[in-house]
Amino acid sequence: MPPAEVDVEGLELGDEYPGRFEGTPIGVDASGRPFLRNREFGRLFLDDNRLEKAAKFVQTKKGGGKIILTAQGHLITRVKGEPTFFLGTQDLDRLQELESESLSSRKKRSSGLPRTFEEMFGSG
Repeated sequence: MPPAEVDVEGLELGDEYPGRFEGTPIGVDASGRPFLRNREFGRLFLDDNRLEKAAKFVQTKKGGGKIILTAQGHLITRVKGEPTFFLGTQDLDRLQELESESLSSRKKRSSGLPRTFEEMFGSG
C-alpha cells in the first residue's frame, strides 16, 4: 500500500504521485472549473488559482472529473490506466474558506430574488 505521508518537495504539476489516493473530493466540471458539492445549492465553484490550475490539468487529461485533497494538503488526481498525478498543494483551511465564500455569495444571490439567465446558464 502506498504511504500516507509523502514528501512532495521537487514534484511539479503532472508528476507521478507516490502516495495514497484518499482525501476530500473536489469536482471539476467540463469547463475546467473546480467545485465542491453542497446539498442545498449544488455546485459551489471555488475561486482559487491553485485549484484552477489543478482543475485545468484534469480537464485537459480527461474532460472533467475530480481532484483529491489529501490530509497533507496535496492535490492529486487519477486517470484510468495511468499513475496518480500530483497537481500541487492546498491548505485544508483555505478550502473551507473558499467553500464559505462561495456559499455566502450563493446565499446572497438566492435571497428571494429570481436568478438571472446569466446566473443559471452562464455566459457559455
